[in-house]
Amino acid sequence: MSTHDAEEKISAIPSDDHDDGHSVTSTPEEPFSSQFLQRGKAASRARNIYIKILLQRTCLIIVAISAIFPIYWGALWQVPARSLEGWIVDFDGARIGQNIIQELGVLSNAALRWKVRPSNAFPGGASDLVNAVVEEHCWVAVAINVGATANLERALRDRGASYDASSAITVSEHSCFERSILNNCSRTLLRPAIDTWLQKITHDFAIKLFAEFASNSTMVFSSIAPKTLV
Repeated sequence: MSTHDAEEKISAIPSDDHDDGHSVTSTPEEPFSSQFLQRGKAASRARNIYIKILLQRTCLIIVAISAIFPIYWGALWQVPARSLEGWIVDFDGARIGQNIIQELGVLSNAALRWKVRPSNAFPGGASDLVNAVVEEHCWVAVAINVGATANLERALRDRGASYDASSAITVSEHSCFERSILNNCSRTLLRPAIDTWLQKITHDFAIKLFAEFASNSTMVFSSIAPKTLV
């Protein structure tokens, strides 16, 4: 090895004599940024890919709506498709029960029609009727409870202030129907109609009672408990 070559190798080795105590750091690259309408071949290619994917997904959604939703909407265009069945059962067997059967039995609409069932079909009483509703044999059931007439006559005769008129009739609906569309149907079609019909029947029945009181000289309205009159 010549002396000249050895000097060149020694000169190529970095020397610590020139270290000034400062480290050299590289400058970080700026993060990529772009705009949707930016010009350039790369931006144009990315924009075309995005638009293509967006149009494809939009077309798939339109096809799904056009193919599936008409079946759903078609099933709901007429709700209910037929009159729903409601049962009336007279467990009272006296004046109130007979009056409700005569009045409510002839009231119906496009949503609900009534069917009078004999009380002996439910040997367990009102509880058997409730079970029939739960088992979906009918949509709604109106039960005239046992002793409804006797309780009213006792309250009129004894001037009892503890009489509860709400205990005369029980209306039952199946809890399974408390869902989505069926819940809307029950809330918007059945309940308003049933409430209106029962209010009309009780109002007409009260007028008949008042007429009887007016013709009875021994009966004084002031002697009757307010809850009984209501």
